Amino acid sequence: FKDTKKHFDKSSEDLENALNRNAQANPKKQHEADEVTHALLGVRKSFRHVSLDYVLQINVIQAKKKNEIQHFMVSLMDAQSTFFTQGHETLRQLDAYKK
Repeated sequence: FKDTKKHFDKSSEDLENALNRNAQANPKKQHEADEVTHALLGVRKSFRHVSLDYVLQINVIQAKKKNEIQHFMVSLMDAQSTFFTQGHETLRQLDAYKK
């Protein structure tokens, strides 16, 4: 996950730099403007792929956490059920001594 985050941050920085270069490109020099525009398109495409990978990683982590919480809740409910069942059995056995 940390590698994906670093890759995302680097890609985001690259996109920001490409956007700045595109904004500062001299429109009178057509060749330079075209070169900067093509570079921007490539960086933008790369950023989109990296950002989708990053979002996928976040979703996977959230799904794992959700499953862990569900497993914990099921085990807690099972422990409570066992506790109350044992308590009920003990009280039922003590019923004989009441009489």
